[in-house]
Amino acid sequence: MRWLRWVAFVLFLAALAGYEGYALFVEEPDPAQHLPPTRDVHLSREIADCPLMQTFVTHADGFSAIEVYPRQSTYPPKGSVRLRILDGRTDTFTVLLEKNVDSATIDLDGPLRIAVPRVDDSAGRMFMLEVSMTTPRGYGLRFEQGGPGYPEGGLNIECRPDWGDLKFRTEVQRATIFSNVQHSRLSLPAPLRSDAVLLAILFIGNVALAMVVYALAFAPDQQPESERKAERKPEPVDHLPNGSAETTAAQPRV
Repeated sequence: MRWLRWVAFVLFLAALAGYEGYALFVEEPDPAQHLPPTRDVHLSREIADCPLMQTFVTHADGFSAIEVYPRQSTYPPKGSVRLRILDGRTDTFTVLLEKNVDSATIDLDGPLRIAVPRVDDSAGRMFMLEVSMTTPRGYGLRFEQGGPGYPEGGLNIECRPDWGDLKFRTEVQRATIFSNVQHSRLSLPAPLRSDAVLLAILFIGNVALAMVVYALAFAPDQQPESERKAERKPEPVDHLPNGSAETTAAQPRV
């Protein structure tokens, strides 16, 4: 029935549009974090003349930032803070980000967000956060930390292991087709990086796919040659009745 083909065709297009919408814009990644309950949060030892180092593992591709929670020590902090993010993809950690931040500009009542260049294939990889200062005791920084409830990494302060782990939360750019395409097309010429070009490519691809599915769904039925031959009616053959004058005259005489 033709109407059943139309129903199937419309349902296919609706399912395709729903999947594309989910894959392009909705799919959420799984960020890594160690956010202990408030009752378990305490301040780390002061970071003044030896660095803090916390290793962590990301759970999704597109690692782009980490948030930590600095707090004041005895006095307001002085000097600059050196922040480093290191990538443990190889046997030795390599520097992914390194920058200095004036401690006076750090919000000591909220999180400190450290953005890094996006790491496309970061899922399951180990990274390290390193925070160091060179300042007199009492003018450094402390960080919120919890108990040893983060089994995927470890915390070192003042060049020796520390009990517990840093309170942190990682960010990843949404692992969707749209974000991946936006990231990969940065290497293209400027005219090809516009959203209009991307939408045009998606539109043309969907129209082409719809045309193929339509042609398959509404193609005329073709009956196999063997079935067509079987359905052909045999042509009638005129047989003369035996004993008639015509058959008798045709027979040879003995």
